[in-house]
Amino acid sequence: LALINDIDNEERERGVTIDIALHYVRVPAIPDKGPEYAVPLSLTLIDSPGHRDFVPAMILGASQANSAVLVIDASPGQFEAGFGDLGQTKEHALLIKALGLSKLIVTVNKLDSVGYDQERYDFVVEKVSAFLKQTGIRSEIQFVPVSGFQGVNIIDLDASNPLKQWYHGPSLLGAIRKVAHEISAQRQDLEVLMDQPTRFCVVDVTRKQNQGDMTVTGKVLAGSIALNDRLVVLPMGEMVTVKHVEIGYDRFPVAIAGDHHVTLALTFNQQGVDSSLLVAGAIFCGPEKTTP
Repeated sequence: LALINDIDNEERERGVTIDIALHYVRVPAIPDKGPEYAVPLSLTLIDSPGHRDFVPAMILGASQANSAVLVIDASPGQFEAGFGDLGQTKEHALLIKALGLSKLIVTVNKLDSVGYDQERYDFVVEKVSAFLKQTGIRSEIQFVPVSGFQGVNIIDLDASNPLKQWYHGPSLLGAIRKVAHEISAQRQDLEVLMDQPTRFCVVDVTRKQNQGDMTVTGKVLAGSIALNDRLVVLPMGEMVTVKHVEIGYDRFPVAIAGDHHVTLALTFNQQGVDSSLLVAGAIFCGPEKTTP
């Protein structure tokens, strides 16, 4: 699965995810399986790096998500190393909490390396669950045992697999479906946010030819942003005009509250503005009501 998600040749050669990668997945409906399966899903999967050298890229990816999947290596020695003081598992959990991702799925991966041993799975779940509670993540956390290498319990769980003897919960896809269903049920909250003043958080800034002065990527926190909208950049205090709006890799006339990985092509309204002052962390607001 890591090889599939890594789209850069260098990442595949090194076996380490370096930058975020976006994947758009359409999942068909399976009405016979319950309400979570009744409608098809359109998912945006953001694969973020886990290596300590690429934490900024991990934050960039996670900051645009609605929920998180934390992948734990359950193989002997690797879990202990990742969960120890020099590992990254705890840091990732803390970042998930800091970024406000309340819905969390923990996949206990590489169980094939321990023969799908329930005792090993329970040990990992106990350790991780206790730490997550200490971080302040109080929402329901789904733990899902998988083997990415063998493709076990990713989409479904074959009855002949040893995991079936003791695990009777959802597959990884089933757990994602449940989270997506819960997010969809909160659509009313998004409608409330749409009626609030526009707020857009910048997580990345790039420059591209023929697309305005620059492009920014981020998430619409409240309100909406449409073509030709004028926005105030804080803390700069400068005004920009939106030249086009992209969500993922497709252009749309408008982006609304809750949309993530939104890319805006911008032009500064005044000449001579130092565009280098527009950096990640900036907030775009509607000119009628800026943040205090």
